[in-house]
Amino acid sequence: MPDSENRRARTPCLHVQLIGIPAPDLAPLMQQIEELGHQPVLVVDSAEGLAQVLRRPAQIIVADLSMPSLKATDFCRNLRLAQKGKDCYVLLLATPENESRILEAIAAGADDVLVKPVNMETLRVHINTATRMQILKDEMQRERLGIMRSTDEFAVAQKRLLQDALTDTLTQLPNRRKGLDFLASEWVFAQSSGAPLACLMLDIDHFKRINDNFGHAAGDEVLRQLAEVLRNTSRSEDMIFRYGGEEFAAVLTNANQRIALQIGERIRTLVEKTAFLWEAQRIPVTLSVGVAVTRGHETDSLALIQAADLALYQAKEGGRNRVVSSA
Repeated sequence: MPDSENRRARTPCLHVQLIGIPAPDLAPLMQQIEELGHQPVLVVDSAEGLAQVLRRPAQIIVADLSMPSLKATDFCRNLRLAQKGKDCYVLLLATPENESRILEAIAAGADDVLVKPVNMETLRVHINTATRMQILKDEMQRERLGIMRSTDEFAVAQKRLLQDALTDTLTQLPNRRKGLDFLASEWVFAQSSGAPLACLMLDIDHFKRINDNFGHAAGDEVLRQLAEVLRNTSRSEDMIFRYGGEEFAAVLTNANQRIALQIGERIRTLVEKTAFLWEAQRIPVTLSVGVAVTRGHETDSLALIQAADLALYQAKEGGRNRVVSSA
């Protein structure tokens, strides 16, 4: 049997519902889904169509953040409240103008958000991740019905599913959902104990040039190598996670502004000196870093992320390859 048929036999054909996708994006999106061996199902972007999705959601749902008939965040909340919508993988597509709404979408129940134009390789990674999660869920369901032989095996399967759901596929760092959950819990502790808490936002400078000059495969390799550098430089009590695209975040526990700035500068310097290699070519990489520290007046943990993101913007505007702290 040919390799392609072997892969098809191993990977189930899943239905992928497409909601509110603009016409220019629809054809390449459907083609990519079909090439992955799945069945795209176009849903009419209307109140009736959305109601049908809530009644009978597919295993994977791809929707546009700017769908005309309903706010995507409201749709995600309603879907997660529906009995059959709790286990779907929801991927939202956003325009650069809507990038500020990503946190709101994740909080509403989306599994991830991709900023358009969507790179097909990136889409492939997300669809494959969703497929693996569905396979694992199906395995667990069968095991609950009696295939599992012991409680220990069930615990291992649960742990594997949870780890897969909270890990970024490309970099193997914690993903945004796990990182934001960690930040929220540490923020609550910092509020009650008075301990300092810091957040770093780290963004690769001119990442688009890397993709344009060396190709997207090289860009992915840079992200993997950078993740390894970040993993090796982080303190055991902290968490570094992939925030999205070429952006990473770090939650620094018990770190005041001085410590946070020192860590940010240490990371920036190390990345600048690291040899990022792709097919024997060295790719120069630098980081811009935004730093924010709790000051006691934040309303929630997301305010710390937003403050660090604003400092990151100032670092970019100030010439890149620098560390800037929020006011």
